[in-house]
Amino acid sequence: MNCVATTAARIWRLSDEQFVHAASDLFPGIAVPPVITPGKAEGELLNLSETFPVSGAIASNYRSSAKSVAADAVKNVASLLGCKAAQAELDCVGAYIDKVVPRAFRRPIDMTERDALLAVYQVGAKTTQADGVRLLIEAVLQSTSFLYRSELGAYPRPWA
Repeated sequence: MNCVATTAARIWRLSDEQFVHAASDLFPGIAVPPVITPGKAEGELLNLSETFPVSGAIASNYRSSAKSVAADAVKNVASLLGCKAAQAELDCVGAYIDKVVPRAFRRPIDMTERDALLAVYQVGAKTTQADGVRLLIEAVLQSTSFLYRSELGAYPRPWA
């Protein structure tokens, strides 16, 4: 018998520890300030999004951590981006987005998301390239696509 069972879509918020580990994996060598969910007991497992919704306090904690990581990451923006000398600035940042953001989001990104992130970069780049990249990193680390992981769709159950 070959049955296929379906499961309801589930969305899990990264635990405080998972946030730090995921950001550290994206930006090796950069200290990621811990994120602490208000009301969570020490050592309590946290990833049921309905149990601990994002409040103003945790959003502020995410923002502070993202700002710290981004500020450290852009201290050597040329090394971070890893562009060739002849590469145009927007092409360079686009290549960086194509490399880093799918890892951060744990899935491919589409052109709409890519264009939106380039627009965030361009706002900051009006000041300096480093400011543009800093805003880009802050946006990625505070994005719902980074903060949440989803389990969607049908999966086969050969034992059913």
